[in-house]
Amino acid sequence: MKLTNRTGLPAALVKATSVGMRGSPQQGRISVTELIAPPQVRALSQRHWDEITEDVSDRIWAVMGTAVHQVMQHAAHDNTLSEERLVVEIDGWQLSGIPDLYEDVNGGTLSDWKNVSVWTIVHEGDGKPEWEQQVNCYRWLLERHGFPVVHAQIIAFLRDWSTRKAVQEPDYPKEQVRVIPVKLWSMQETENYIRGRIVLHQAAADGAIAPCTSEEQWEKPTTYAVMKGENKRASRVLDSETVAQQWAADNLKPTDKWRIETRPGEQVRCQYYCRVSQFCPQMQKVPA
Repeated sequence: MKLTNRTGLPAALVKATSVGMRGSPQQGRISVTELIAPPQVRALSQRHWDEITEDVSDRIWAVMGTAVHQVMQHAAHDNTLSEERLVVEIDGWQLSGIPDLYEDVNGGTLSDWKNVSVWTIVHEGDGKPEWEQQVNCYRWLLERHGFPVVHAQIIAFLRDWSTRKAVQEPDYPKEQVRVIPVKLWSMQETENYIRGRIVLHQAAADGAIAPCTSEEQWEKPTTYAVMKGENKRASRVLDSETVAQQWAADNLKPTDKWRIETRPGEQVRCQYYCRVSQFCPQMQKVPA
């Protein structure tokens, strides 16, 4: 993968953005981060690694995340395991992971740092599904190495948090850090999940690449907004134009001027965050 610098950022920053960059996916080896990601993305990354480009400016938040991990690693106290790579062989593959922090307290506590936007917390209060998957895989690795985990949590640092909004908006997070408990699966459930994901990644590596699911694409469906008069905010947003029309008829006055605004759906990951979208046959079928 090639790192570009379109905006001419300083050499020191360019060097910093390369710290922690992953290499090309390796056959028979997979990290927890890769395991929970779409098999199609990993397979296409491996196939087109030398053609993929990423700009320095797009890696700034990755640098911030790396900095948080390094600071927290240095701050770790006794009876902890921090940023240690754990490896277990399963079904002929090596699964590796680096849990952020394991503490020998309360029977064993696993914490994972996330440097995220406030938007993530506002719209996904309990966190993303992949967070639960990732943390349970880390828990499985820890348990396999003799470190019991009874409690797990996400420590979310809200990078764009606003004091003003926290005071003025009732639904806005009141603190810049959010602790999110993570539901722990049974060890057997986790192992079944890991084996199932490895099967998908093995098949993709062998050329049988399954398309990304709507969840993996972070798909947002088309919605229909009832707009009243010149208001910029919708009176109601619904999943069907027919239902939107009916809602307007039932809830707005006959003298009100209103319209239905179609908000096209999109595959958020594919369109904005996938580094192999230009090589993806599934993405090429998405209407422009």
